[in-house]
Amino acid sequence: MVVARDTELAAIERAVAPAAGPAGALLREGPAGIGKTTLWQAAVEAARAAGLRVLAARPAQAEIALPFAALGDLLGGVDPAALAALPAPQRRALDAALQRGPAEDATSLLAVARATRALVDAAPTAIAIDDVQWLDEPTAHAVAFVARRARGLRLVLARRTEIEEPAPLGLDTAPVELTRLRIGPLDPRELASVVDARLGVRLSREAAEALHAMSGGSPFHALEVVRASAGGATRIERAGRLRLPESAAALLAGRLADLPEAARAAVLLAATLAQPTRAAVEAATGDPDGVAAALASGVLVAEGDRLRFDHPLLAATARASASEAERRDAHRRLAEVVAGDERGIHLALATEQPDERVADALAGFAAAADARRARRAAAELAEHAARLTPTDPDRRERLLAAAALRLRAGDGARSAGLHEQALVGVGHGRERAAILEGLGNARYVSEDVPAALAALAEAEVEAAGDAALAARIEHARAFLTCLAGQIDASLATADRALALARAAGDPGLVALARARVAVNSFAAGLGFDRASLEEAIADERYVDGVPYEWLPSFALSSLAGHADDAATARRVFEELHRPAIERDGELALPLLLYQSQFASWAGDWDDADALAREAVELAQLGVPPPSESFALGLQALADAHRGRVDAARRNASAARRIAEEHGALAPLLTAVAALGFLELSRGEPADADALLAPLVESTLAAGVREPSFLRFLPDAVEARCALGRGDEARAALARFEERARAVGRRSMIAAACRCRALLASAAGAHDEARAALAEAGELHAALDQPFERARTLLVAGRVERRAGGRAAAREALTGARAAFARLGAPLWEAQAAAELERLPGRRPAGGGLTDTQRRIASLVAAGRSNREIADALFVSVRTVEANLTRIYRHLGVRSRAELAGRIAGLSAGGDRPTVGE
Repeated sequence: MVVARDTELAAIERAVAPAAGPAGALLREGPAGIGKTTLWQAAVEAARAAGLRVLAARPAQAEIALPFAALGDLLGGVDPAALAALPAPQRRALDAALQRGPAEDATSLLAVARATRALVDAAPTAIAIDDVQWLDEPTAHAVAFVARRARGLRLVLARRTEIEEPAPLGLDTAPVELTRLRIGPLDPRELASVVDARLGVRLSREAAEALHAMSGGSPFHALEVVRASAGGATRIERAGRLRLPESAAALLAGRLADLPEAARAAVLLAATLAQPTRAAVEAATGDPDGVAAALASGVLVAEGDRLRFDHPLLAATARASASEAERRDAHRRLAEVVAGDERGIHLALATEQPDERVADALAGFAAAADARRARRAAAELAEHAARLTPTDPDRRERLLAAAALRLRAGDGARSAGLHEQALVGVGHGRERAAILEGLGNARYVSEDVPAALAALAEAEVEAAGDAALAARIEHARAFLTCLAGQIDASLATADRALALARAAGDPGLVALARARVAVNSFAAGLGFDRASLEEAIADERYVDGVPYEWLPSFALSSLAGHADDAATARRVFEELHRPAIERDGELALPLLLYQSQFASWAGDWDDADALAREAVELAQLGVPPPSESFALGLQALADAHRGRVDAARRNASAARRIAEEHGALAPLLTAVAALGFLELSRGEPADADALLAPLVESTLAAGVREPSFLRFLPDAVEARCALGRGDEARAALARFEERARAVGRRSMIAAACRCRALLASAAGAHDEARAALAEAGELHAALDQPFERARTLLVAGRVERRAGGRAAAREALTGARAAFARLGAPLWEAQAAAELERLPGRRPAGGGLTDTQRRIASLVAAGRSNREIADALFVSVRTVEANLTRIYRHLGVRSRAELAGRIAGLSAGGDRPTVGE
């Protein structure tokens, strides 16, 4: 029963009302004891009363390290038939995550998240989580994934926090209608009502005011004060009767101290268990009377076989007030009655001194967790195994095993720390080199490329004489030097890696090194060595345990796409990489990152959009920040092509911020290039130039010479031409075109020709411009890149208009506008329409309206607001309003509804222009 919270209850009723739109979330937050849990329970009941299926979890601090602990609670309310109906890969992943399937089954967090979404979509649902701050990380990722996608979902969350913090689960930036409800203290009258309702004790006005001062308006603390003070009385008249311990902690500890010894033991065990049940606690104590006494006292509450605390603070107090020996004994007892990861954690925490038997058991638990892709739990168990291993060589081996697990979990900083521990006491030579190799890889994942290169340089010296180890080290150095923009140095390092791999006679190392030589050579502008990569793929079966971006198949797919061979890029992706994404989910994100770009270049914008969204989905499941930045940049590029201005800016800005924070060069290039392309699309060349010009300078200075890695350069040239500053870009364009011709990169030669045409036209050399455009047209005919061809037609129309060729200009511009309309590129379609309107002569059909007026009328008919129309046509709202006035007067209509009807009539006659979405 909720007392004295009318405002909050009204907010709850509104928040849990079923709706078909985006997910809605109600977050109640405040300090400990303020009444959040009571209101959370009220929200759960309100959601059920509203006809929603409620999936509820009340995570505790003890379970935050256990992967998917809370997800098991949430899905306990799902019909088994719905679970059985899931696609087999999702069902197996979910069973593995919840430790209900074979130990050898792997857990893809993406598959688990998609399974959770499918279950939520099956019925109108509310997800209710109390104490969301204790949610285990994999469950948090899965719930956040669902919240961003499930229509009509209601989220009911409670969080303990003393200060204003960002919303949990990324809800501040998610497409979720978020209501934040800060739970404040009750006044004296309200506190008196709560005490009467819960304890049956009446308070005088004097006692209520004193209680308010003592408790700070916290209903939980007020109840504890009255419980300790009433002594069986049903009324308290005087303030002096209220007992105030020295602190709230002492108050709670006193309540627990009053329990019988068996009840205190049961309470400590319940507080230590991740998901306490009566059966588990009674089995651990061997005394059912202890649980019964704790229930009778009200400290514990039974919900079926599950136990929960009357308030989470009681669980925290039980753990804090126990001695170290008592806590270890509780863990020892629980290790005997629970299973899986939790048994391993209790076994580890019960053991203080090194113990080979326990260490061996924990190593086994870590291996089982790793097999399920529960890598954070596996790493924690492996660290405990190392701590409890008695002898130095074995302890070091287990430290390195834990470090490897941390690295696979994406925790590069912790992995680096474990590698540094393992280095202590290790002399010079092969063992030190191998540890330094791991340290370098860990520092790379933790976004410290200079420190990674320093560790690998030291490892190279230590590995002298061991060709295989030296080959691995040189390969990692070749990858990182290229990533850091040290292109020339990366070439020599890759060659050394290949020579060492061949000397070692290891086919897997040779395959990796050949791929690295091909990638670094490509970046240096030395061309696409397809044959070498295809031969390397044949030996990829010998490669294991390396990042996906090191694989020869990844190199072939990504370089083929950049080399105008989209068919090979897609074939390799579908045949070799798609299964890896379905299996490993977020771990295989690099395999997706380039495919969206390639689909965009090929004009398959639906596929580009879908791939970009899938990449963002994966990135939001806890991948390293640079990968998330890259994914958001690709989504921004897809948004910009489609004319989704606000979404493109939002995603590109987020990508840029993350990349700058972590010093990630490649994702930063993608984000800034997307922003520059967006501004050029909007007809804002000054803004585009401000973004793209520094990008051109920095990448050329870094030694990047492959033209397809510089696709933003033609956009930069076009922006400067529009500003009348084409001469400033002429030299960079000449170098770009020279390199494009040297490696036969047809798409880049075509883009360079388009830019040369703009420069020639600005100088009055119209025939030179036409010749450049003719060459670009021939190249486009051999490429499947309709957007680039449409851009070339647009430039051709501009060139012909300047040269006075009205008919040729109209033909080119009409073709460009139609192509942009087919692609769904409204910003570029508007540019073509604006150019057509600038042509003198015959006015276009459409009831006497100009092209701009027809487009405005069409967008009004499509339901767009004046602001949306202004953004789509890159004009001001005032311009839209002025044109609407003229349209109303010319067509004799008085409202947007009447205008829509007239436009429908024009469309039936074939005069309505296509409107890009």
